[in-house]
Amino acid sequence: MKMHDTRADARADTAQHQPASAQADHGERTHPPAGLSDGLAQSAIDQSPRIVAQRRAIEATLGSGHTGQAPATSQGDRGPVAQLNGKRRRAKRKNKEKQQEARREAAADRLDRGSPRIHGHLDPEVAANLDALDRMQPRKTAARRNIDSRATRLREANRPSVVEVGAGEGRFSSAFSKKFGENYAATDIAAEKGEHGFLGVARKANLRTKFGVDANELGQHYPQGSLARVIGANPFGVKGVGGASYGLKVQNPGGTGKKKYLPDDRFLKTAKPLLKPSGSVELYGRSNVIRDAKLAKHPTKGLKGEAARQAEQTRAAISHKYPGENANPYLAIEPDELHALAKKTGYKATVKRAKQPPNIGKGGNPDTKSGDKERADEGLKPFTTRFTFTPEEEGYESGEDDPRVTYLSDDESDWEE
Repeated sequence: MKMHDTRADARADTAQHQPASAQADHGERTHPPAGLSDGLAQSAIDQSPRIVAQRRAIEATLGSGHTGQAPATSQGDRGPVAQLNGKRRRAKRKNKEKQQEARREAAADRLDRGSPRIHGHLDPEVAANLDALDRMQPRKTAARRNIDSRATRLREANRPSVVEVGAGEGRFSSAFSKKFGENYAATDIAAEKGEHGFLGVARKANLRTKFGVDANELGQHYPQGSLARVIGANPFGVKGVGGASYGLKVQNPGGTGKKKYLPDDRFLKTAKPLLKPSGSVELYGRSNVIRDAKLAKHPTKGLKGEAARQAEQTRAAISHKYPGENANPYLAIEPDELHALAKKTGYKATVKRAKQPPNIGKGGNPDTKSGDKERADEGLKPFTTRFTFTPEEEGYESGEDDPRVTYLSDDESDWEE
């Protein structure tokens, strides 16, 4: 029994349904229908819808003058019809893009005005639902803005406006928080409490604290214009390591005499853009700059007789009122250095006699403790001076009526005794 050859039937069926051109490509002759000559058959093929559509597509792409050659590569070599068609297509595409952009803008304007979109071409029920959603859009936008505004106010409320840098154990933090309000935070460069108890006193007082804050890089932790005050008490540094400190002076390894410590603008520069319009930077510690500034106004060089004697008496009285104390090296700045530093960083400075706050926490690094054996365990040496820096006004020029640095000699306390 002979088996049926299905593959031969498939080939025959494929050939039967292929167009004449495809059959010709396979070497098969296309026979005209019975009763038609070869010329009439070719004419019928040329006028078939498929051939006509292909010819029109070729003419639209290459121009009506296409002769079967490769298309021209430059616009000047293209036929005028092809160039015109290209211009029309580009103009049509640009016009379509403009219409789409105009529709997008119009839709956005309708949403902003609370008008519904136009959905008339859709099913009435679907169109009604879409219109209702469109009418809700302005209310959703307003609600989102309200939520964002409330979140911003909440963040600002939780963000401190007074920041103490280099707080160490936090011995002065309670006094600062009472003086400047609850929106206060004590910070230190230490990464954690550690064996030295960094920020431990402040945390026991339930104050807000933050580790890992470099006083010379405050901009990494607080946004511009957010702080009312930046405070530091008894600036401290690592001896023998240049730059491992903050304050008004920085250690100069290898330097001697007056070159051992040099003016340091890092802390003042980083704090300035973070201040609110009425904000200030305050540093508390031991310094002899008030005494030095007052002595500089009564020189004795070149004086003789009674004038010299009176100058000496005046200087003695100044030295008695402002004794030469063992100053904090990071605040031991000369009057001319302070003036130059304030000018360089864009501040006006006020220097005032200050008392240390009462009831401070115990602790402190031994390098800065008092030499008095009876007080040695009480902690850091009591500070005597407060530096207040406020950003200068635009166009400010210092003068006798408005000096760059002002020295106040009163002993009024900054704290509630």
